[in-house]
Amino acid sequence: PSPPPPLLDVELVRAVRRALGRAPRPADYVEVLETFAEPLAAVPLPVRCDVDTAQAFRDATREEIMLNGVRFVGDHRTEAFVAAVKRIVGDHVGGDEHPERALLVADRVMRGCSRTLSGADSFFAVHELFASPELLVIRAAYLCRCVSRCRVACCRASGLSSDRPPCKIKPRASGSVPLDVTLGRDCTDHRFKCRIKSVNLFGLYANEDIELLLRSDRRELDAPLVAVDTVVVERIDLSADKCSRRLTIRCPDAGKAPTKLDLEVRELF
Repeated sequence: PSPPPPLLDVELVRAVRRALGRAPRPADYVEVLETFAEPLAAVPLPVRCDVDTAQAFRDATREEIMLNGVRFVGDHRTEAFVAAVKRIVGDHVGGDEHPERALLVADRVMRGCSRTLSGADSFFAVHELFASPELLVIRAAYLCRCVSRCRVACCRASGLSSDRPPCKIKPRASGSVPLDVTLGRDCTDHRFKCRIKSVNLFGLYANEDIELLLRSDRRELDAPLVAVDTVVVERIDLSADKCSRRLTIRCPDAGKAPTKLDLEVRELF
C-alpha cells in the first residue's frame, strides 16, 4: 500500500530541516520552533474520525477530562463524562421523535475526544519535522522490561503497533494536560457546536540517553534534549455537520527570556 500523505507542508519541513542543519544542538530546535512559530500554529489536519467507539471509551478511561469548565475526577469519571455528554446532546438534538440522532451525535463527540486520534497526528507531525535515523530510532533488540511501560505509552500516543521499534519522540513524564471539551449552543449564531482541545507533551531524546537507560536499573528517562508540545483543536458544528481540525507545534521553552547562564550554555551546546 502507498504511504499516507504527509501532514505538514513539504516546503515547510524542508525549511525547518535546513535551519536545523546537520548537527543541531538542543538550542537549535528551540530557535527553529520560535522562528517557524507562525506556520506551525495552525496546521490543518485531515477531517476524519476513524476511531471506533470502544477505542474512544478506552482512551477516556485514562484521561482527565473537563467538560464546559467542569473537571471530572474519581474512579467513575468516564461514566459521568459520557452521561453528561449524552444529556447535553439530548437537550439539543433529536428530541423524543428521533432519539437515535442524539446517540449518533454523542458517539461522534466521544470519538473526537480519543487520544489515539490526536496523539497519532501529533506524533507523526513531529516525526516529519525532526526524525532522522541517527537521532530518533533505536533497535528493538535493546528493549528490556524496565522500559516496557515507556514503550507502550509511546505506541499508544502515536497509534503505532507495539511490535514496531520504538521511536525516541516520546511522551514526557511530566504528566498530561486534561482534555478540554466545550459542548453547547454558540452564543453568536446559536448553532450546536463542540470544541475539543487535546494537548500532547513530547520529548526528543538522544540515542545515547536511551541506550544508557536500557543498560541501567533506572526506570525513567532524564529530561529530554528538547520538549515539544502539540495542541490539536477540533471544532464540530453539529447543527451543520461540519468539522475542522488544527494542530499547533510549539516548544514550552520558547519565548522565555534567557538568563546569562542560558546564553553561555547555548554557545557550548
